[in-house]
Amino acid sequence: MIITFIIVSLILNFDGSLRPPRDPIPGFTRYPVTSHDSDKIASCSAAILIEPDEYFERADRYSRCYHVYDARVLAVGGKLLQLTPGMTSADAEYDGLLLGLEELSSYLSKDENVNERILNDVDPVLVIRGDCKAIIDQFNERSTPRKLELKYNIAMDRIRSIQDLYFTRGNKTDSQQCTKLLSLRFEHIPRENNRLCDAICNLSINQKQRYSAESIYDFIRMGEAQASEESSNREIMRPKSKRKPTRNKHFQEAFDRICNTDSSLKLCHSSQLALACELAIAAIHQSDFTVLSRLADFFMVMSRRWSRIYYFKDKHTRDVEKALLGVSRSCRTLSRQCVKASTDSFTDRGDEVIVELRSLLAFFTNSNTHDGMDYRDRSQYPFVDLPRLYDEIDDEYCRGILQKWDLLASADVKRGALGLEFGLWLHLN
Repeated sequence: MIITFIIVSLILNFDGSLRPPRDPIPGFTRYPVTSHDSDKIASCSAAILIEPDEYFERADRYSRCYHVYDARVLAVGGKLLQLTPGMTSADAEYDGLLLGLEELSSYLSKDENVNERILNDVDPVLVIRGDCKAIIDQFNERSTPRKLELKYNIAMDRIRSIQDLYFTRGNKTDSQQCTKLLSLRFEHIPRENNRLCDAICNLSINQKQRYSAESIYDFIRMGEAQASEESSNREIMRPKSKRKPTRNKHFQEAFDRICNTDSSLKLCHSSQLALACELAIAAIHQSDFTVLSRLADFFMVMSRRWSRIYYFKDKHTRDVEKALLGVSRSCRTLSRQCVKASTDSFTDRGDEVIVELRSLLAFFTNSNTHDGMDYRDRSQYPFVDLPRLYDEIDDEYCRGILQKWDLLASADVKRGALGLEFGLWLHLN
């Protein structure tokens, strides 16, 4: 083991992720049934850090380990990326680097405290660290991947502008500083030493999944409100026995989103099933046989795919497959009866189907718990948060940062802003 002292002015860690949605409920497959790139979610992240004057660099014959927790974090940011044809995880990693460089440039131009610390450094260095070896090797001129050349040139332009900005501010602060240049160092670090950025990437994707589910749930509730209002207006105009079934545009939109016709929404399998059951119950209550007929097809498809969706081979596997098939047939029968019979008959038969749907939901609420959380809590289901990734991080300082960033992202999602699509930063004092 070799121990040396170094002085580091600034550190920029970055990361990127390109993967399908993960299911929060045990037993469901991590990957969708299809393997198309459109089924994936891309995100990136960056962290700007400043180290104490005495920082230990530990190296041995196998690896060089850098501990992000020895440094002071100035800012952490995350961003959801738009999928493009042929996009790779390296592209997502590069976007994380570009995200960090843009924020770093803003820091150097505005934050006087940071600048005073950097400009007084004896040997100012900007260390850029990532766990993507292909990118680090490219900056260290060990490889020249053509597909990444465009983003490499963009990143180098931003790095040069940061160097120019540093030189300019140094010249204004002290005439002797103008001869000092901000040197660069690019370092590849193991993934476990980049956990802060890795967690931000995953939390960004989790927020996207939560937003997708909640947006559908909102359409179901809007459909119920619309149907209730229309029902009240018809109560005066037409006797109950002569009321006609309704066709609710909000229910139609919710169904389309559940089936992923909107490629921007990303749902895991358990959310699809749970929201489909919720929509079916609402459609029965509001006599919407059109949506109910489409849901019958959906449940039929899910019953056929069940063995590919749910990998636990337990006693529930066959039962749920039969339940999905039974619900599909019941919804189909009910939707056909609705056309011929009165609304009263529809409601009576509908109560029986609702019991079947709630029995299907019991598979999630009774047989699956995760980390001690009971899925029978209707205030959370079916939008139970995925396992909190910051709970896996030992360092209390970093865990606190992740919690603050996640709260910031959650508040943004609840407002419907989804600022993650433009980049969401948490600045620390």
